[in-house]
Amino acid sequence: TCLSRAYVSLPPTLADRARACFCQSHSILQRNGGPALRWRHALSLPFSEQITPLLHLWTGPWASGARAVRLALELDSVVTMDIADGQSNAGWCFLSGTTCASFPEKQAGPFYLHEVYTASTPDCTTRITVPVLWDTKLRKVVSNNSWSIMKMLATSFRPLSPGGPRGLELYPPALAAKIEEEHTLISHGLLNGVYRAGIPLTYGNDAAHRAASTEVYATLRRLESCLADQPFIVGDRFTLLDIRVAMTVLRYDAAYLDAFALGEAGHILGGTETSAFPAVRDWCRVVYTIVRRSVEWPAFPQYFRWTAGHDPASALPDLAAIIADVEQPLSPSRAHALLNIHL
Repeated sequence: TCLSRAYVSLPPTLADRARACFCQSHSILQRNGGPALRWRHALSLPFSEQITPLLHLWTGPWASGARAVRLALELDSVVTMDIADGQSNAGWCFLSGTTCASFPEKQAGPFYLHEVYTASTPDCTTRITVPVLWDTKLRKVVSNNSWSIMKMLATSFRPLSPGGPRGLELYPPALAAKIEEEHTLISHGLLNGVYRAGIPLTYGNDAAHRAASTEVYATLRRLESCLADQPFIVGDRFTLLDIRVAMTVLRYDAAYLDAFALGEAGHILGGTETSAFPAVRDWCRVVYTIVRRSVEWPAFPQYFRWTAGHDPASALPDLAAIIADVEQPLSPSRAHALLNIHL
């Protein structure tokens, strides 16, 4: 589950571009019962011609948005990565250790993510979440916000991908405002909405569950209407937002629908009946062809460990049927959309 470290040559012009874009990045960790903990630092540049990877990414088996962008841009030699084996009573755990060069003494496990947080800020008292992006030179956390990390990789580090500046552009400046506007709506209604629907069930708060469920269904219907008229969320252009939203859609039928009692609006993928959201399904099939190697299907049922929305006597969702559905051949129009991504 871990990718090995490698060396990479960076022409000075690309290093300068990365520094100019990236040194202003920062992240916020929300303390429980306290003020936000904010990191802000410049990357450890300039670089030598032969350097160890700039960054390391720690992620969980289902926190896959940042992993998918790293995969799509082929940044594995610039950003190394470890994938957690799961959660423990000490938080996220990497049983075999970490491959990050900043922790040579921890390359035989177990390794816990809280060690990363306290290495960066020894007195931090915050929730330990994934993903985490780490500066290997300064030994500092760059960000623990998934959307921020995805944007950093898609902008500052795009020139370092094999395609270089002419490679896949996932966050074009001309569409940034539209992407952010759509992200705000979809994030509230769907990406976070599924958790706002599921978590209240564990506390018996049916009213909060129903209110959030209504927002989830409304967001899915809005997404269906959008994707019925255009190939991608913001139009003809495949962007970072498509990857971000697809990761939740891929988990929806495998986990959220049953675990969080969100079945009222019907299935997207893998249902015994016709999809309730056929345009969303067809769009998801396109995105999946790009991100499939970053999707760990067996990890999705973990939500059933703690949810109150699923009858313990009932069978879990049929992962094989869901995977078979998303891997169906693309329609001609969707195949054309996929071709345009790679042009």
